[in-house]
Amino acid sequence: MTQTLKTPHPPSAHQHAMRVAGMLLVVAFHSGVPYFSHPVVGLLWAIREQTPSTPPRGDWLFLLGYTVVLPLFFAMAGCGAEYTVHRFGLGRFVQTRWRSLVVVFLISLVILLPLMYLLWGIGMKLDGRATWRQWWRMQYDKSLVNKNDLLGLAHLWFMSYLIVSSAAYALIRAAICRPPLKRLMQRIGKLNPRVLCVLFFTLVPLATAGVLVWDDSVVMRFYNTFFPRLAQACYFTCAFLTGTGVYHLLRRSPRWTRFWPMLFGLGAAALYLGLPWINSQLDGLSQHARVTTSMSDRIVLAVCLSVGGWGIALGAWGLAATRLAHPDRATLHFSASAFWVYLVHVPIVVMLQIGLFALERSLGLAWPEMLKWGLVFAGGLGLSVASEVRLKDLPIVRDLRIRLRG
Repeated sequence: MTQTLKTPHPPSAHQHAMRVAGMLLVVAFHSGVPYFSHPVVGLLWAIREQTPSTPPRGDWLFLLGYTVVLPLFFAMAGCGAEYTVHRFGLGRFVQTRWRSLVVVFLISLVILLPLMYLLWGIGMKLDGRATWRQWWRMQYDKSLVNKNDLLGLAHLWFMSYLIVSSAAYALIRAAICRPPLKRLMQRIGKLNPRVLCVLFFTLVPLATAGVLVWDDSVVMRFYNTFFPRLAQACYFTCAFLTGTGVYHLLRRSPRWTRFWPMLFGLGAAALYLGLPWINSQLDGLSQHARVTTSMSDRIVLAVCLSVGGWGIALGAWGLAATRLAHPDRATLHFSASAFWVYLVHVPIVVMLQIGLFALERSLGLAWPEMLKWGLVFAGGLGLSVASEVRLKDLPIVRDLRIRLRG
């Protein structure tokens, strides 16, 4: 008997909680950057504290963010993209992404990026890494400031790769509409749901592992550039396309979400097994030394990172789909504000970190790093959410909010 497929509810119905959790993790990470031990290679921050000798390790938090949280974000974007195309057509998808991504990105470049450079100049002046003259001329002491780590899109890099992933998806979707590929996709769609699940959960880690074998620094160091790097673009596009596959799995075989505890366990076990290779690479990067590894070691590292990251990410997706399908009003509100918070929280967080640094210096105090991290996180999150409410009547803010939510 042929099973009748029903068009599901919008994917966001079970993604609000994940979006809010991701927003909190991103704000928490940026709030603690100056206070982490083992700073992230390539991540130049406005304030540089004395490197703490106690956990948490910043490079490990960065690694988890790039292997779990960010792929999950891109996968959710891909799931929403597939829903939009399935329901309204490819033209509607291109139109909405132009309004909510490209235009917002260009506006943010004009408003936020100059502010970020100003804040970085203030911070480096306060902690003694640069003078105003050096900042204005972009001529720094190379032992203190690497100019290549300063010049780039800062936290707006996320939007640039989301634009690239969306464009790649639109091109692939347009190609699928042509007769040869269309017939192939129809045959794949007729496969048994169990076969589809096996194919999906096999191909996704393999594709990601292939990118990491090529360049494992994608998830181990930060690249602050003005233009997308090819390795990163492939990595995040794989995650975006994974989301389109999740959309169809939810239609054809929604029961896979029941296996989220097994996926969590598989992901955690893979990362644990990969600890020797991961720590070796991270320690080499922190000492600015190139760790020479054999191809077999690179493959093992890539597989552990890929299986570990996607195991935890898809496990979180399954948990949200089975347990958090009916979010409360507060979750819905924070979910709607997530993109706004992402845009504005970094300058707010950096201003708070600069203020705490100046206050400590003026009073001759040395507060615990964990206390400063908590204060910056609470203040940054609160001010970011409040800024949307307080500034919502300004024309440019009102237009941004409409585009972000459209």
